[in-house]
Amino acid sequence: MLHREALFIAKQLKSELSPLCERIEIAGSVRRQKPDVGDIELVAIPKMVSNGDLLGTPISAFARYDFIRLGKVLKHGQRYIQIALHQQINLDLFLVLPPATWGVIFTLRTGPDTFSRSCVTPRSKRGLLPSYLQVKDGAVRHATTGEIIPTPEEKDFFRVLEMQWIPPDKRR
Repeated sequence: MLHREALFIAKQLKSELSPLCERIEIAGSVRRQKPDVGDIELVAIPKMVSNGDLLGTPISAFARYDFIRLGKVLKHGQRYIQIALHQQINLDLFLVLPPATWGVIFTLRTGPDTFSRSCVTPRSKRGLLPSYLQVKDGAVRHATTGEIIPTPEEKDFFRVLEMQWIPPDKRR
């Protein structure tokens, strides 16, 4: 699908889903402004709502959303939802839930794939991640202590990588 068509659909989806989110952004090849787009990727921090039990246990607002109206639901997990949209393109919706942090997930889901892989690969194995760190469960952690290194924004993740922020369309 052409970028302009995918961007239009992505913006519509972002608008429709935003009431369910603390934050939602377009990622993937749409964000990287690729001329041809294979799927639409959104990254979201869902609002948490009571699930109605006696304990008032919070759940993601997406747990109650009727995704079938958007298309055929292919996968529906706690952190990842994939839908074959009526517009003949797939939506990949990535939900940022603790311990995952926005900066890590948004960077990795913007891609491209080879760049994302290098971001989670230690330098000792020719990657970009300092070797004393690891990315686990969507968060940067100290490899020996497990302590989470805060990366609330994409630029924070780049800072952990000891790199200048790279605009999405320049990532290789």
